[in-house]
Amino acid sequence: MDSLIEKPENELPLHFEPDLFAKAPKLKGFLKRNLKKAQKHKLTIVKNVKPEDIIDVFRENRGSQISNLSEDDYMKLRRLAYMGIYKGLVHNYGVYSPQNEL
Repeated sequence: MDSLIEKPENELPLHFEPDLFAKAPKLKGFLKRNLKKAQKHKLTIVKNVKPEDIIDVFRENRGSQISNLSEDDYMKLRRLAYMGIYKGLVHNYGVYSPQNEL
């Protein structure tokens, strides 16, 4: 299941850590199934994705169904994410398609 293709430093192979399932055994089947789908569709996990890119994807999808979030709310979320990154508390990951879409 591990893909050992050479990837730039900020890209991760699609695999999972075995101890993850010891902590959450119910996730095993769900994660394996989704990882197989991701590999089939040639998706790439990338770390250090900009918070605004993640927020934009959220706004276009789920955020459009939540009417009580204002521009100020999204600005606060962006600032909070960057502060968390600065303090080493937040790690951003994104999944990109072969067409380089987040």
